[in-house]
Amino acid sequence: LLGPDDDIARFEYLKKSARNFGSVLIGIETKDRRNFELLNANFEAEGVQYQDITDNETLAGFII
Repeated sequence: LLGPDDDIARFEYLKKSARNFGSVLIGIETKDRRNFELLNANFEAEGVQYQDITDNETLAGFII
C-alpha cells in the first residue's frame, strides 16, 4: 500500500485486555504531501479503516 517514497516513521499498538483487537498509530513520512492522495486511495481500495490526524492538532497532540 505504501509507495516507494513512503516510510513508516512511527508504529504503536495498543491492545485492550478484554478484546481480540486493538488500535494502531502509524506515522507515515513521504517526500511529497501529494503522495498521501495515492496512499489514501490505496487504503480505501483495500478496505483499510483509518483516520488521518495530520491536520487535527488537538487529536494529534493528545495521541502523540
